[in-house]
Amino acid sequence: MSSSNGNLVSGLFAKGAVVKADISIWSGRKKLRPEEIGLEVDDVNNELYSLGSKFLVPHDEIGKLEKLRGQARTHIESASMKFHFGSFVPNESIPALMERLNGLKQKFDEGVEDLGRRYDELRQNMLSRWNDEAMSTMARQDITDPNWLLNVMSKIQECFQPWSVVSQKFKFNIHEYRDMNALASEFIKESTSELVKKFAEFALTLKDKIQESNLKEVNLKKVRNFLEDIRPQSEAFENTEIQEMWSTLYQFSMEGSAGDVDAMPKFKEAFGKAMDNLIDNANENVEAIAMESVKKMTSFGGRNLEI
Repeated sequence: MSSSNGNLVSGLFAKGAVVKADISIWSGRKKLRPEEIGLEVDDVNNELYSLGSKFLVPHDEIGKLEKLRGQARTHIESASMKFHFGSFVPNESIPALMERLNGLKQKFDEGVEDLGRRYDELRQNMLSRWNDEAMSTMARQDITDPNWLLNVMSKIQECFQPWSVVSQKFKFNIHEYRDMNALASEFIKESTSELVKKFAEFALTLKDKIQESNLKEVNLKKVRNFLEDIRPQSEAFENTEIQEMWSTLYQFSMEGSAGDVDAMPKFKEAFGKAMDNLIDNANENVEAIAMESVKKMTSFGGRNLEI
């Protein structure tokens, strides 16, 4: 950065700061499977509709927190000027904005804590309602298989993670940046985390298809298309973990391309284990993986940059 550019940036950040609210909220949903409403996979016309999601907690429980996230964004937008890296807030507007955001964060944290206290009760209530719905479906669809209800409820129960896991999916962090390097560092970290999530979500979809015995060549072609689309992003920060995730998916998609994966039990089992490992690594190590990207970029060109 030239001296004049450096002075310009310093002058800008002397006048204010970039303010961001980093807010994540658990969706409280899981994909609805055809068999859970008395349908066969082939009964669903994917060209006309999708089945959508099943709620794991009442939607208004999550809606309360989503409303607070919306209010935080509105407050930032009303106090700031938008530019490429975020919302620039003049110094004189920062105290009032921070007061509003901290107030929302307190309500958000209290809301999450309250949800945690009632989570087991809500889970049992929703499971009871799902059981009633499944029994009603059996009657409507004239399902006589005595194991159908047991199988459906077993799959629905698997969707309910313990609160210790669910609670990690909520966050409300407020950031005030007065340094371009710190801002770029956060951008790199967020971008890497987002890539890790994309790989984990895609692996989870493939795992579902394996369990449904529906992983065929047409699905593997979609995997390769996804990988080609995301390859430039995966290579941008030279992150070894992300490149390993990319390679794992690519390797299995190519090995399975010779025929129907369902006809290859060993391959199918290996694919399932690989997806489990990828998902576990992404969920457990996302922070460490993201920080690897930051370290790579801060030593760009063989010299360390201050962050």
